[in-house]
Amino acid sequence: MRTQKHKKLSFILDGNNLRLDVFLSQKMYGESRSEIQKMIKSGDVFVDAKPAKAGMILKRGSKIDVFVDGENAESEILKPQKKVILPVLYEDKDVAVLDKPAGLVVSKSEDSLFADFDSDKFLVHRLDKDTSGIFVTAKNSEARAILSKQFADRVVKKRYTTLVYGHLKPLRGTIEAGIGRSLKDRKKMSVFSNKLKNAVTHYKVVRYYGPCSLLDVEIETGRTHQIRVHLASIGFPVAGDKAYGNKFANVEFDRKYGLKRQFLHAHLIDFVLPSTGKNKSVESKLSADLKSVLDKIL
Repeated sequence: MRTQKHKKLSFILDGNNLRLDVFLSQKMYGESRSEIQKMIKSGDVFVDAKPAKAGMILKRGSKIDVFVDGENAESEILKPQKKVILPVLYEDKDVAVLDKPAGLVVSKSEDSLFADFDSDKFLVHRLDKDTSGIFVTAKNSEARAILSKQFADRVVKKRYTTLVYGHLKPLRGTIEAGIGRSLKDRKKMSVFSNKLKNAVTHYKVVRYYGPCSLLDVEIETGRTHQIRVHLASIGFPVAGDKAYGNKFANVEFDRKYGLKRQFLHAHLIDFVLPSTGKNKSVESKLSADLKSVLDKIL
């Protein structure tokens, strides 16, 4: 039985075919996606007066009621987050290339607009939350279609800077191993899976830093967590990687050098401009937190 402390928040869906948890994560700024999923499973969410189910798809006009605890819950949960302004590395009438800091989630909204930052930019690819650096957005639907096809056709060149534990040899190499959902943990990716998708990663050792190797990595494919999974699979995990890395080394690197996240930065992207058909190469400087780690190691 609900008490007086339970506040009811109500929403109406204006669009079509949107997952319930995605919709609520856009409306309830104070709640994470996982917290919203827990609320659904706990019976605190109703759609058209019926108990909601995890993963259900909403239709236009659906009424969603959410019961939350606390007198100030409504003002805290519905309070909009401060808009994040990202550095623009390149921009024209079709494209905006942005520089993402670590800790920022790149996510798609209902109509694939990059609503967390600028409502007139469309996403065409992703960067992991704890990866910093370059990513491309489209400014109109036509440009989005052209850029998305370039990514699908592997026309886009993507290069990353990463630091791995150990002295990697040979100094240049290619890792070609399929990637799929881990058989042990479905939240992770692995080179051991029932459903593998082709993945190719090229690396070059830039130099050794103490017990580590600084790499320039280029990926032909764009599988989830590809660089991290591939390097871990050959025994050279990315420094600071909480999912695929060395936990003991991560703790030590945090204590000694202040490394708080995975050492992975998207430093270059090369693609074809939709407006001119000419190649455009854009670069991003190594983020300050990762540069500081390198300075401390030397």
